[in-house]
Parts: sequence; structure tokens; C-alpha cells
Amino acid sequence: MDKNQMQMRSVLIYGTEGEILLNSLSQVPGWELTPLGIAGGHEHCLSNGNEKVALHIIAPNVVSTSNVLPYDWEHNQASANELLKKLSKALTDAGIENIISASESDLA
Repeated sequence: MDKNQMQMRSVLIYGTEGEILLNSLSQVPGWELTPLGIAGGHEHCLSNGNEKVALHIIAPNVVSTSNVLPYDWEHNQASANELLKKLSKALTDAGIENIISASESDLA
């Protein structure tokens, strides 16, 4: 991972060995698994309307969040962090294991 990636906040989502995590993510209440729709970007995102959280598929059972839109475009870190916390809670409530990873400046 490069230095910029190490400074990004994200939610690491993981399932059991052999699980296709995208199948589980498509069932999270209040969130819809959709194509991100940005050329050259990650293929999938979780959306709750106008807000989108891009998904980076590390392995079939491991997914990390990437961009938080539109907040990353607006440089609105507080709203991006709140949306990631909301997503993490929805994942936990749906029985999907996840952890929030953040740099020290993100947690300040």
C-alpha cells in the first residue's frame, strides 16, 4: 500500500473463507449494491441514494471501502466519516463483520 492509501479512512469488510461477499452486501438494509459508474474507478459501490461508497474487492470474501461520494469531491471529511460510520453500523446490524480503519488525523 502506498503512503496516500495508508492515510485514507476506510471500512474493511470480511466474510468467511469461500464466501462471495458481494452477495451478502447486496442484502444490507438501507443500502443498494450498484455499479459505481465512473470510468477507470472501482466497479461496485454501496449507495443509499445520492451518497455512494466505492468498494475495492481485495478477495471474494474481503472488501475495503474506497471513495465516499460526493464528500471526497467536496473535501468534506466530516460527512465522509459519518457516512462510513453509518455504513459500518448497517453492516454490523446485518451480521457482516467489519472494522473501521483510519489515520490519526481522521480520528482527531
